[in-house]
Amino acid sequence: MRRIELAAVCTQRLSWEELNAAALPTIEPLGFSPGEGDVEVHLLDHGEQGRVAVLDNAALARRVALALAMRIGSPVNVFEVVGTVGNRFKFRTTAWQATGAGELKPAEGVELDLEDPNGGWIGTLAEQALQVLHAFSKLEYRAVRSERLALKKRKAGKPSSPRVAALLASLQKARSHYVTPQGEGRVELSIDLAAGGKQRSFCSTAEYEELQRLMGG
Repeated sequence: MRRIELAAVCTQRLSWEELNAAALPTIEPLGFSPGEGDVEVHLLDHGEQGRVAVLDNAALARRVALALAMRIGSPVNVFEVVGTVGNRFKFRTTAWQATGAGELKPAEGVELDLEDPNGGWIGTLAEQALQVLHAFSKLEYRAVRSERLALKKRKAGKPSSPRVAALLASLQKARSHYVTPQGEGRVELSIDLAAGGKQRSFCSTAEYEELQRLMGG
C-alpha cells in the first residue's frame, strides 16, 4: 500500500519576508542543515490567507510549528493529510495548533466528506493529497510567491548523559509533546504517550535544545 503525508504550517502573524528570515533559524536547531537529500520545505505566500510552509513529514511539521510559535510568541496552525492507495484512494485529516507557550493542542480544519467518491479530487495520489490539504486548511487561492528549501539531516551523535538518553527515548515513543518554559533556564516537558497517559519531566534549556538536535537526526 502506497502512503503519502503532507502538512501545512500556517501563520498570519509573519510577513513573507519575516517567514523567509525565520525559516532556517527555526528548522536548523531541529537537526537539519541546508543541502539536498532528506527534506523539502515549500514556503508559500497566500496573501491575506497567510504564510504557509508545506512539508511531506507530519511529525516534523508539528515540531516546526512548535518551534516557530515559541519563536514568534504567537499561535501557528498545522493541517495534516495522510493519503493511502489500495483499491482506491483514502485520506485522513488532522489539525493542531501550536502555542507560543510550547503547547500542541488539537484543532479543526474545514469539515470534508472524504468518503465521497465524487469529492472532486483528481490526479495522482500526491496531487489529490495536495488538493485535500488546500481544502482542509482553507487555502482558497493560489500562492502569489513561493520558495523551496532543501535540507539534510545532521548526524545526531549520542546523548550527552543518561538523563538526556532517557528523555529522548520517551519523546521518540510519544504521540506528541509540548514545552512550557519555567524560567531560570529550565523547561517542563508534557509528553502524551503513544500507549496512553501523560508524562511530565523537567530539563534545562540546553538539554531540550540537545533533544531537538537528536530527534532531528
